[in-house]
Amino acid sequence: MQIHHYDNTTGEHIGTGQADPDQKIKDSFLIPAYATPKQPPELMEQTVAVYLNTAGTAPRKHSDGEWSLIADYRGYIGYDEDGLEQKITEIGIEPDETWTLTLPTKVWFDEATNTKKSAIESARDTALKLPDAIVHASGANWQVDPTAMSELNDILTLSTALGAVPDGIEWRDADNVNHPATLELLLSIAAARAIQKDAIWKKSWQLKGQVDALVSETATQADFDAILVDFS
Repeated sequence: MQIHHYDNTTGEHIGTGQADPDQKIKDSFLIPAYATPKQPPELMEQTVAVYLNTAGTAPRKHSDGEWSLIADYRGYIGYDEDGLEQKITEIGIEPDETWTLTLPTKVWFDEATNTKKSAIESARDTALKLPDAIVHASGANWQVDPTAMSELNDILTLSTALGAVPDGIEWRDADNVNHPATLELLLSIAAARAIQKDAIWKKSWQLKGQVDALVSETATQADFDAILVDFS
């Protein structure tokens, strides 16, 4: 005789087998706990067959229960109105009618906006601190990486206080050529670096402006991807 096994906690149908004959009673079969000879109902979409008693629990004895169908959305992943991910891992739970399979438009747009602006800021900060940054001033190329600028600012602070660069100080350009370190020379390097940094900041503002110009109701990921973050 065919029997159907069900989970001892949820009552979910877990398999089909054959009952062993009862050696003491002719033409009878042994029905183990949490099994029934009753045929499970035909499944509908997003359902599972469960064997439960009137209290809603899986009966040890099959005579105390009946088959029924309940919702089975295990594996479902959706999003609520706040964009929080919602997963269903148990039978008997249905998605809320307000949940969606994709992020709500406004939540997605806000996340895409923040992601793009963070990428712009990260690229901007990298450009501002390039270890091989160079400017052209007073007919030569000069290193203006953070270390070089720290040294330049130190000598400018001292020279400004003294009214002139101390005698004998030289400044080496990016081609390893030494130059007499006049106040005019040092200020020209600092000015060139200030202009370079200003251009980087303005580029970041321009890119953020392009992001701000997007409209949540119509923007797509392609629109965000089209905003090229390039500070080279």
